[in-house]
Amino acid sequence: MLKFAGALVALGLALSSGADPQAAGTSAQNPQTQARAVQQPSFETLDRNGDHQISRTEAGVDRHLADNFAYIDTDGDGYISAAEYAARTGS
Repeated sequence: MLKFAGALVALGLALSSGADPQAAGTSAQNPQTQARAVQQPSFETLDRNGDHQISRTEAGVDRHLADNFAYIDTDGDGYISAAEYAARTGS
């Protein structure tokens, strides 16, 4: 009975401190991981040879860009221009 009372006291203390009992044992996502998830490489970073366009090869370093290359390359010339990239990223 004493162990049960101790458990109840511990639970009461946890609840009164604002702790979420369902979140116990979970950890928050690493802030660096969160930043990488939303951070997009710049056009200049992807344009490795400096020709002011992104080829399929250059796009290969960004999985989402490579997977959606044909959709982003709206004029169908086989390259992503700065304007096409900006339309994709919203910048």
